[in-house]
Amino acid sequence: MTCSQDGQCTCAVDSETVAGYLRFAVTWPDNLGVQAGSGVVHLWTRNLITYNGGVFSSQFAICAVDFPDLTFTPIAGGGKLKFDIPEATFELTSPPMPLLTQGGSSEGFHAGAAFVATQSVSLLGCTLADPSAAWPASRSQISSRDDDGDVKPGLTAQNRNGNGYVYPKTSILGNARADKMYLAARVIFSLNGTRQTCTTTSGTATVAAFNYHVVGCHVSGGSDCDASQADVVDGFSPVMSPGSGSWKSVRVPVAASCAQVRAALPLVP
Repeated sequence: MTCSQDGQCTCAVDSETVAGYLRFAVTWPDNLGVQAGSGVVHLWTRNLITYNGGVFSSQFAICAVDFPDLTFTPIAGGGKLKFDIPEATFELTSPPMPLLTQGGSSEGFHAGAAFVATQSVSLLGCTLADPSAAWPASRSQISSRDDDGDVKPGLTAQNRNGNGYVYPKTSILGNARADKMYLAARVIFSLNGTRQTCTTTSGTATVAAFNYHVVGCHVSGGSDCDASQADVVDGFSPVMSPGSGSWKSVRVPVAASCAQVRAALPLVP
């Protein structure tokens, strides 16, 4: 069904595919290897929303996650850590990225209509007996899941090197460093907003939890980390506390790729 884009229209549809962009602040205390700090997490989703009267159900897949920079302590060698899950990972079809679910309510498609998404638990690279329970204290308590099909636990992230970024050390006293990390992560969030136009929505995001562990790693120039090396790298992972957040969404073509989702809603620094 077509409609105008003047923000006053009603263009009710039974279902729509939307690009979602969630942005929220995080803080973390120091640990042996990482200084205390703060930053912003950016998360993109591709959502298939089905409406039934004033309620909806959504199936969504994560299309990208941007983690904040971390700064190593002198004992960990100094420098900054930045890691990236390759964009191609989120386009995989064999296996596809896990589909996650969320429900909520919608007043309609006119400008000013309320849109509320109830709390959703999103797991990447892991399974938990109770996804909403307290996050495990160490990587050894995580049941990893190979979401990117590379026969490595969790989701593989590439660590940056150069321009102030360094690979994390795999022991405090040694020289070996990890060029890849295998991640397990969780985000728990709900959304509350309004429609700006028939096809765009925005509002506040309440993020109840954002957690990750390094469940394994790869030594630069070598092989996968052994258990003690992985423990060291995971030990650098800070406990993050989420703060205020915002979100927005825009309708995209039904078969939109994750690249199209990210292009529709660019990162806001």
